[in-house]
Amino acid sequence: MLPITTTTTSTTTTYAPTDISLSASSVRENQSSGTTVGTLSCTDADSSSFTYSIIAGSISSYAISSDSLVTAKILDYELASTQSVTIRCSDSDSNTYDEAFTISIADTINSEAYLKASGGNGSDDYFGYSVAISGNTVVVGVPPEDSAQTTITNGTTAASDNAAGSSGAVYVFTRSGSSWTQEAYLKAPNATQFVQFGGGSGDYIPITSSVALSGNTYVVGSYYELSDQTTITNGTTAASDNGGSSPGAVYIFKD
Repeated sequence: MLPITTTTTSTTTTYAPTDISLSASSVRENQSSGTTVGTLSCTDADSSSFTYSIIAGSISSYAISSDSLVTAKILDYELASTQSVTIRCSDSDSNTYDEAFTISIADTINSEAYLKASGGNGSDDYFGYSVAISGNTVVVGVPPEDSAQTTITNGTTAASDNAAGSSGAVYVFTRSGSSWTQEAYLKAPNATQFVQFGGGSGDYIPITSSVALSGNTYVVGSYYELSDQTTITNGTTAASDNGGSSPGAVYIFKD
């Protein structure tokens, strides 16, 4: 009789990962490639060694660095405010678990334009003394501006004379896309020196904005305007007398 041989086979059960965690799921736009989004961790009953990979979603935007999800390029909030990635966790026994994550891209404030007065940089003009914005239009008051011009200039130019000290002026800028251009240069039709069209300050008057806009209507205050007129003038003219003691006036423009 041949001897009887007994073979015993041992079977080891391994467990697949059951969860993936990402410590953070947002990143600011315009950060350099390789910026960390968050740290990955994997839940597994019998393993503590894991590798990670991106298997779906915005694969070109992200990468894995050790146990971290990082950016693979500079992200732009204006192109996409959220993106999704599916990450695979593989344990030391080659068991896997996949999970999808939504990454939020945070908007940042960027410098868009640097505005200057086309009429030149007169001494103590204080361009930007008063400002207002509505939609794609910015209005800038320059109450110490010195030009004696009494008409509106539509376009990108402005008067450069200094014949009426502190008569004041207002610039209108508009935006198209991400580009700003000067649309108009406003002057009071009765501009005279020291009236500070577009703002004003003094012993009893704080430095205050005196320009406003709504839709296509612009309102400009002139604290020190000198006319003693007590009625409204509808149209393009204004009183030319200087009989008052800085009673002030308000001008309305419309495009």
